[in-house]
Amino acid sequence: MIKKILLLVFISGAFISPSFAGGSFRLDIELEPILNQQPYIKDFVLGTFDIAESGWASRIGQQVNEKFGGRRVGPYHINAKPKGYQGEYIFELIFHTEKKFLDKKGEPTDLINADIIKEKFKSLEIKMVEECKKIK
Repeated sequence: MIKKILLLVFISGAFISPSFAGGSFRLDIELEPILNQQPYIKDFVLGTFDIAESGWASRIGQQVNEKFGGRRVGPYHINAKPKGYQGEYIFELIFHTEKKFLDKKGEPTDLINADIIKEKFKSLEIKMVEECKKIK
């Protein structure tokens, strides 16, 4: 029974995954509009961490929606280290967002038929980079 459930989960993921794939993004282009939604979070993050110039996020496939093919959407992952720290990046900051796909009239729709994508900041997760956990 467990094998059947795992197989079903695997197959379901295979059919969903073409919509989103991984892709890199630039902090100043894709993530800054999300940070600007929450000035206190932005001030905390930029005042506390030195942040890598780029990170990784889900990427909308061109075959799914031509208009937004290649666009990055949350969650946004980016490496960081304490302000002034000379070593490697030791944290991963994950900015979770709520995505809304809208048609031309502003009505909710699916990604395939979307003409507008709105993202709203939901939460910030701070994790240690996996390589650092192994050293300790």
